[in-house]
Amino acid sequence: MRRLTRWAFRFAVLVAALLAAAWFGRDMIFQRLNEEIRVRVQTMLAERHPNLHVQVRSAWLVEGEGIVLRGVTASPRYGTAAEPMIKVDELFCACGTQMPQFLTEKPQVHHVEFRGLSVRASRGGDGTWNLASLLPLPASEGRPPTIEIRDGAIEIVDAGQRPLLLRDIAVSITPQFPVGASGPSMHNGRLPLQIRGSLASEYCRQADFDGTFWPDEQAWSVRGTVAHFDFSRRLLAALPPEIADQLEPLASLDVQADMSYEVKSPLEPSGPIRFHLTSRLLDGRIDDPRFPYALTNLRGDIDVDNTGLRFRNLTASTGATQLQMSCVIAGFADDSPIQLQASARNLTLDQRVLSMLPEPAREQWEKYSPSGIVNIDAALEFDGQRWKPEMHAECVDVAVVYHKFPYRVDHGVGKLHYVNGRLWSEQLIVEANGQRIDVGLDIQQPGPDFTGWFEARAHGPIPLDNELISALEDKPEEIVRSLQPAGSIVVERMRIDRVSLDQEPTKRLAIELRECSMKYEKFPYPIYKIHGRLVAEDNHWTFRDLIGQNDSGYIICKGQWQPKPEGGSLLTL
Repeated sequence: MRRLTRWAFRFAVLVAALLAAAWFGRDMIFQRLNEEIRVRVQTMLAERHPNLHVQVRSAWLVEGEGIVLRGVTASPRYGTAAEPMIKVDELFCACGTQMPQFLTEKPQVHHVEFRGLSVRASRGGDGTWNLASLLPLPASEGRPPTIEIRDGAIEIVDAGQRPLLLRDIAVSITPQFPVGASGPSMHNGRLPLQIRGSLASEYCRQADFDGTFWPDEQAWSVRGTVAHFDFSRRLLAALPPEIADQLEPLASLDVQADMSYEVKSPLEPSGPIRFHLTSRLLDGRIDDPRFPYALTNLRGDIDVDNTGLRFRNLTASTGATQLQMSCVIAGFADDSPIQLQASARNLTLDQRVLSMLPEPAREQWEKYSPSGIVNIDAALEFDGQRWKPEMHAECVDVAVVYHKFPYRVDHGVGKLHYVNGRLWSEQLIVEANGQRIDVGLDIQQPGPDFTGWFEARAHGPIPLDNELISALEDKPEEIVRSLQPAGSIVVERMRIDRVSLDQEPTKRLAIELRECSMKYEKFPYPIYKIHGRLVAEDNHWTFRDLIGQNDSGYIICKGQWQPKPEGGSLLTL
């Protein structure tokens, strides 16, 4: 019995030893196999990419599924970069694992999955990018696999620029086999590829894309969306200089937007790329020294394609001013037609507005020195050769000082319209020293070569004070001051007419004197309580029903004053 027990124990030990040897032997075999796989894959990748130095840290065979590679890196063979250009944490190749074909034949890979792919694109001092070492791309052999990338990242590094990081990259590349195809023999050329994916960065919440590439036709198409895109100087600082320089005119723009796009290859080899981009501005700001104000709360829709550019319902604000604009630009040439509609509410007229006007408009502005608040609706049309402006302005509270008669009128309300070279008013009212003045005008081609009329009527007396007298030209001011006048006047009517360009403008002025007084400095005899009317037609003055008083005496006068052709003037009383 003891002898049987000893033999049983020895047999059990022998079986255990054999099992352990088999286990360790199997493990050694698989380790050897996995090392062979690692070397084989590393060699194959190096042969297909001769410009790269490729390393694979480890590999192992997953029976019935495929091969797993870990620690895959690739760097330019002749580069000196401290970091690899490409790093892959884990790469899975789905393929047949049946022995001995796996060892004797090149495995047919039908699916590749990258997990933790990192690409570092950098530009050297000579201006070349390290990604150029990937070229030329190796030709595909056999049936192309589907490719999937998870948790990828691309870092773009350029000297002097902020690094640009694209993260959370997920991509799938799927060959589009013809219906019924079971292998590459069913397709004579290279298969179309469908590419789908998404990514994110600090400049966009998420960007999705879906495209197709036809290698034989060299044709491609891609569409997608970008959520919460952030365009600012920070983005320009991260872009390659050749791109940033092209976008430099937009450097004052800081905007967030949602976008959708579709881009297609040219229909002809020499034709333009076809594109269509739509963008909804969520918020933004323009702070450009060429603009008089910083614009905030920028919102609206932008649509651009090969036919041109369209802005729809763009709105912005600056202080209390609200702006709105829509615009259609039919093309990208200097003579492309343009249609623009814009409006401004509570726009403050000041020197900042003056600074952005073109020179002709600035000259007119300086003649009238307007200030105050207006609402403006404007339309501009450009036919490729000339501009056709249209404007409607509502005066909310406006003051004007005309340079030839610098007497301030203020609290202006009413409307001004400008269409097809015609300027006219609608219920325009101003005040002078608190008195209402009705203003009307209808002018063709405002400026030196105008035709039309201008008229003003006061509703009450205006003090004959120093401010009014100082607005006169030098010689009339000297004469009036010598009379030492006081009291009030009522401008019953002031009108300027010009019927045609071959005629000089005619000027008419009717003034009523109320409770005036005077004492001529060369004959200091005071006259009080002066009433009457002064009527002027061009340079011909008529005095009607003038009555004055000195103590108990009355002075009644009428007459005329006009310049002589030969010089001097003629006064008749």
